[in-house]
Amino acid sequence: VCGERDNCPVMLAEYYNASAEQKPLYNELLKTKSMYELAVENANFGVWEYDIKTHTITSSSTSFRKLGIPNVVKNVPESVQNLCTVEDRKKLLMMYDRIFAGESTVTEDFWMQWKPDMTPRCERVIYSVVKDENGKPVTAYGIGINVTEQKQELDKYNRSLEELLKLNPSALCSFRLNLSS
Repeated sequence: VCGERDNCPVMLAEYYNASAEQKPLYNELLKTKSMYELAVENANFGVWEYDIKTHTITSSSTSFRKLGIPNVVKNVPESVQNLCTVEDRKKLLMMYDRIFAGESTVTEDFWMQWKPDMTPRCERVIYSVVKDENGKPVTAYGIGINVTEQKQELDKYNRSLEELLKLNPSALCSFRLNLSS
């Protein structure tokens, strides 16, 4: 109310079209979301959110569907243990203990078999933990990267090195030369 006119209150009101003003912001948000989805898709990453309180993983990307995993997985980590090799199950539980403890970044490699008919592959899982105002962990954002080829190459290199050292245990170093150029 800004005054009176003929004994009636006069009100000053401003109307505007919020959707017209917010449209550029909305378009920018859609563009960013599209870029994110393309990056995840083309990089072959798995991306998800882990709700620490409910022990639930949620993924909106298509990466889970490609592996036959539902977009919502409950009772994590217990429900995903059987996807890991027997040797890596304890490591998986320890990773989640570190998340529950509130470590900011948690990274671990696991050999996993997503489907019974799939060959096991090595997944590097990277979690970024978000905490509330009291420092309690509430959400962890996860990325999964298939590092099978890198692990296989490292194993191949280590086996070659072991064989070389067996042949000549007193060797100080080893190198290769390409004399064909």
